[in-house]
Amino acid sequence: TTRNKMQEFMNPLRPYDPMDTLGQFLAHDSQVLRFYGIWDDRESLFGDLRELVVHYFLADDTMEVLEVIKSNSGRDSAPVLIHRMKLPKHSPVDLPRPG
Repeated sequence: TTRNKMQEFMNPLRPYDPMDTLGQFLAHDSQVLRFYGIWDDRESLFGDLRELVVHYFLADDTMEVLEVIKSNSGRDSAPVLIHRMKLPKHSPVDLPRPG
């Protein structure tokens, strides 16, 4: 009886569900979802329309956002807007948004 009482307190309040990340990686390795989009920043002073490509990597649930830069556009040739990383599901409300 004392042991049962002790085991009740030892159980976690939020049970940990192990995720099979290796199985997800092996099942979805080299599979990428690609989306095309436009960032309309024309309301700001020097804003313009920018073409974007969003890659979602199924193997590790990461994303990257690339800008499509046309030749002779006068922009730097660094097309990465957001490098490959996991993005939070819920962003803080206080952060200023670009554009």
